Amino acid sequence: MDAFLGKWLLDRSRDKGEEAYLNMEGIPADMAEKYKAGGVSLEISKQANNKYRYVHVCPGMPDTTNDFELGQETLFEMATGEKVKAKVSVDGDKIKESVCLHGVQMDSVKEIINGEMKSVTNSSNGELVQYFKRI
Repeated sequence: MDAFLGKWLLDRSRDKGEEAYLNMEGIPADMAEKYKAGGVSLEISKQANNKYRYVHVCPGMPDTTNDFELGQETLFEMATGEKVKAKVSVDGDKIKESVCLHGVQMDSVKEIINGEMKSVTNSSNGELVQYFKRI
């Protein structure tokens, strides 16, 4: 997990499946346009008592901060303000996340490849692939 700690910037030029994901997440069109136009960052940090924190900063949307303990179910706040059950775990050199949003199960895998973080989210609505560069 330590390899993922730090601040990451989304490389939007390599996104795949973003439009379908934003629609499924229920992001209003005006917020989605601002999101697509700006720089998105993700910061992953370690907190006390073996807990971790994700901070998502997305232009045109509320920032979200979610704390979690590996392997334990928790609540994540989405950009829309909705809270959903989530579980984050580590499998070897990958972070696995499981979230159910609007009745749709979404499973994500994050891994570091050549210094970049690749995030792949799969659901019955399709696949979202994103690449992040460390900043």
